[in-house]
Amino acid sequence: MLEEISVLKQRIKDLELSEIEHRHDEEALRKERDFGAALVEASPAFFVAMDENGTIELMNGSMLDALGYTLEEVMGKDCLSMLVPDWDKEALSEIFVKLITETVQTINENRVLTKDGRELLVEWHGRAVRKPDGNLDYLFGVGTDITERRRAEEALRESEKKFKDLAEKSIAGIYLIQDGIFKYVNLKLAQILGYEIDEITGKMFVKDVIFPEDWPAVEENMRKRIEGELGSLHYEFRVVTKNKEVKNAEVYSSRTIYRGKPTIIGTYLDITERKQIENALRESEARWQFALEGSGDGVWDWDAASNHVFFSARWKAMLGYAEQEIGNTLDEWDRRVHPDDKAGVYADLERHFRHETAHYENEHRVLCKDGSYKWILDRGKVIEWAQDGRPTRMIGTHTDITDRKQAETALLESEARLRSITGSARDGIIMMDPRGAISYWNPAAEKMLGYCQDEAIGKNLHELLAPERYLEAHRSAFPGFMRTGQGNAIGKTLELAARRKDGREIPVDLSLSVVSLHGEPYAVGILRDITSRKRAEEEEKHSEKLSAALEMAGAICHELNQPLQVISGRIDLLSMESKDDRIRKTLEIISDQVSRIGAITKKLMGLRKYSNRAYAGTMKIANIDQTPEGGAQ
Repeated sequence: MLEEISVLKQRIKDLELSEIEHRHDEEALRKERDFGAALVEASPAFFVAMDENGTIELMNGSMLDALGYTLEEVMGKDCLSMLVPDWDKEALSEIFVKLITETVQTINENRVLTKDGRELLVEWHGRAVRKPDGNLDYLFGVGTDITERRRAEEALRESEKKFKDLAEKSIAGIYLIQDGIFKYVNLKLAQILGYEIDEITGKMFVKDVIFPEDWPAVEENMRKRIEGELGSLHYEFRVVTKNKEVKNAEVYSSRTIYRGKPTIIGTYLDITERKQIENALRESEARWQFALEGSGDGVWDWDAASNHVFFSARWKAMLGYAEQEIGNTLDEWDRRVHPDDKAGVYADLERHFRHETAHYENEHRVLCKDGSYKWILDRGKVIEWAQDGRPTRMIGTHTDITDRKQAETALLESEARLRSITGSARDGIIMMDPRGAISYWNPAAEKMLGYCQDEAIGKNLHELLAPERYLEAHRSAFPGFMRTGQGNAIGKTLELAARRKDGREIPVDLSLSVVSLHGEPYAVGILRDITSRKRAEEEEKHSEKLSAALEMAGAICHELNQPLQVISGRIDLLSMESKDDRIRKTLEIISDQVSRIGAITKKLMGLRKYSNRAYAGTMKIANIDQTPEGGAQ
């Protein structure tokens, strides 16, 4: 009995232990399910589960967010009808059948429709999950949105296509280098090196075509670019072609990323011919140096690496020094340049060093041994450059232009004086070039004719100022002036009319002369507005005519006065003798008219005494009954 009770207790204990283990297993299973569910929900990948009919049973948050749906909107819906475009449905149906009927995993791409009608391209990994009895439980798919990746791939393919199109049409060699191997070369570079493209691309190391002595420098430059120490580089080296010919190369290269790896991209120029020309130039330096010395110019040759300068004997003598009195450093020249000119000198040098000018040229003053300054025309050119673009050698000449500068200064002073004189002149001063265009126009001309200087300079003088009636004579005479600088009007003063800007004509006195500038005849005209003078002359003529008329009127009046007195006396006598009233009445009328005529002649004779020129010039008679003094009589 006790033994049975003991066995029973043991069985109870075993059952309790079994129950505890079962509970532990259920808890572990629950945790595993919870972990799996959390993993699916937190994953950026798409997760979807469907039954054998394609009805959606599960969809994770990432897929719902991407498609714009809620879980309630998709649960129980047909996946093909709701989410797959018509053109992908047939292929996807075949994949579903394959998953259901075969024990396989599938990988495929298809488009998925979002709620707002957009299409996403998704890569799917699908499988069928089965029950212990082998029947289908559900279809399960894990997807990755590859829309942007595919767009990037398409853009990359398009970019590569454009690059290749451009590269194949380029007149320069183009290459891509990765891991020391040519990953791409265009036809031009292959031709320069003497190979077929497929002999180089992906097969040939860069080292295989570099001249052995130049390889260490090329290798170091490649390393610096690949590791990012240098972004881009421009330098020269030598290459060896397939037929063992040595050529000179100039490359412009930089770092890029190609198919996920650091890559050198560059352009290659064959400068072999240019190098041959440069060598020929160096060989001819002795000849041109001799020629320049013979022309009286000083020669200098600057080695930038050492900062040493060769100054020719003539260069030193130009400044008053003997051969041994000037050294061979750049400072010998620099400290002698006038302080006011130094900034401009170095600015012009820097422009040439930056390849902005084909050669260097500057005019500046240089200190001589005796303390005076000479004006020097300094010209030069860099003939050798370092790989980093710095000048390494430059040659040039010094030309003494002191006499020319002094002449220019004298000319400027003369022109300043001339401008001061002509600017204050009361007469208009105009200069005409050999083509008939106005080249000078002083302020008095502007005031006289109404055109400002900007409006007049460069215009044809005769078309601007001459009345129409003068143009034909100008056209016939001007070619002769252009040939000879002579003309009928030169050296004379003519009275002409000039047309102002407002269209009015004014009378002018024109004095013409000729000056020679730059070997060509220029006409100089001095114009004086004679409007006031012409008005005075007209008034004088009017006064003279009026005086003559008054003289004549006085003489006539004098001649009329005596007969009128006789007539008046006879009328008085007849009036006294006649007894006929009608006759007496008629005689009265005649007597009144004779008296009236007498009064008029008396007035005219009174005007005669004012007939001097000064009075007549200002006199205006509007009423014969008004005296010159203004009083009525």
